[in-house]
Amino acid sequence: MNQCCLLVVRHYYFQVVQWVWLQDANCFGTRTWLDALSDCNGLADGSCGLTDGSIAGDWRLPNNKELFSLVDAKRCCPALPLFHLFDNVLSSYYWTSTTRIPGSGDAWCVDMYDGDLDHPGKTLYQAISVWPVRDPL
Repeated sequence: MNQCCLLVVRHYYFQVVQWVWLQDANCFGTRTWLDALSDCNGLADGSCGLTDGSIAGDWRLPNNKELFSLVDAKRCCPALPLFHLFDNVLSSYYWTSTTRIPGSGDAWCVDMYDGDLDHPGKTLYQAISVWPVRDPL
């Protein structure tokens, strides 16, 4: 397995590097940070077009390194490789599970418009896009 650039097409999801990403990058729309964590953890076969046999707890909100691994800094709108096969990728921010500084109340997010990182307050009722990930089954 080529760890730097593997893109394996699956039914309704893709395996990129060592993670499996939901093909529909906008299945959940926008959520607060706490709702994003909960929605990703509750994702399972039969939701968001999945037919992969996954159960609640298999999927999660990605950390900042996982989500940033999708970014192609040379691209814009979205900041993904030219021939990516994902659907409904918004050119906006996506939550990560990573807290900026422990106790700070901020979480990292990745802007899929240009690949920038930002850290909005996770306790605010700020709705940001959600893109679940899981390890291979």
